[in-house]
Amino acid sequence: MALIGDCKHVEYIEVDGEFTTETITYTDGTVEEVKQPKMERIETAYENTYTFIYFIQMDRIYFNPEDNTQDNIQKIVHYRYCVYESKEARDANKENYIFTGGEILNNYDYDANVYAQCYNDLTKKEGFEDLIQD
Repeated sequence: MALIGDCKHVEYIEVDGEFTTETITYTDGTVEEVKQPKMERIETAYENTYTFIYFIQMDRIYFNPEDNTQDNIQKIVHYRYCVYESKEARDANKENYIFTGGEILNNYDYDANVYAQCYNDLTKKEGFEDLIQD
C-alpha cells in the first residue's frame, strides 16, 4: 500500500525580523493584539513520487479517568511517511527519501484498516491532494 503521483513539499518559515499583528477576540469578549512572526510559504513540487507510511502509533486519550465509555475517549493515530522518487528507489534504499514528515489522524475507526485511513487522511493534507492509491 502506498500513494503515487505528483506532490508538493510545503514548509512555512519565519521571515527574519518581520512581524504581523493579529487581533484576537476571546470567548469572554476580551480583545488582545498579538505580535506574530511573519511566515513565508515555501513550496517544492515533485513529479511521479512514491509515498510510503512507515510508522503508526495508536493512542487513546481518556478525558475523565473514571469514565471508560466510548464518549469519553479520543482515539488518535500518529503516523510518519517518506516520499521517494519511485518505488524502486525506496526498495533499493529506504533511507534515500526526498522528504519525510508526520501527521495525526483523529478519531480513527477501530473497525477499519488503520493504514487505509492514514493514506486517505494524507491525501487531504496540503501538497498531497493529487496523490492516488498505488
